[in-house]
Amino acid sequence: MGRFLIPALVAVAMILVSANNAYGNLSTTAQEFTIYGQVLCQDCTQGWNTFAHGATPIPDAKVDVICPDKNGRPVYHYSDLTDETGVFSITVPYNYNGFTLDPKDAIVRLVSSPSDCNIITNFNHGKSGVSPQNPTTWHPDKVEYECGPFYFTIPQCAVPE
Repeated sequence: MGRFLIPALVAVAMILVSANNAYGNLSTTAQEFTIYGQVLCQDCTQGWNTFAHGATPIPDAKVDVICPDKNGRPVYHYSDLTDETGVFSITVPYNYNGFTLDPKDAIVRLVSSPSDCNIITNFNHGKSGVSPQNPTTWHPDKVEYECGPFYFTIPQCAVPE
C-alpha cells in the first residue's frame, strides 16, 4: 500500500496544478482578449418546441462590454452589433489608458434589438450583465471568452417585472 501512496499523491498534485493553469493563473503574451457570443429571439407564440429550441439569430442587436478599474469605476466601454448570424465579438485590450483590465471583471450585457423581437430577457444574465469567467480559447497570444447566448423576446411574450 505504501509504495502506491507517493505516486498517487504526485498524480493528484499534477492534476491540481494543471487545473489551476487551465482556469486560474494564466500566463499570456496576448495584448488583448476577445469576448464573443450570440443573440437570439425566442417567440412564445410559435409553440413550445419553437420557443425552447427554435430561437432565431438577431442581426444588428447591440451588446455592451464595460470594464472597471480596481476600484470598480468603469474605465472602458465598447459596443458591438451582431452579424447576420446574431454573433458578436468584442476585442478588449488588457491595458487601456494606464489601467489593467481583467476579463473576469468585465460586464457583458444586451442593449437593444432593431427587430420586433426587442424585449430584453435575463436568460444567461443578458439584461443584468455577466462577467466572463473561464477562457474558451487560450493560447499564449490569443485569449477568448464566450458569454450567452442572450435572448430577446417579442412584446407578447414579455413577463411583467
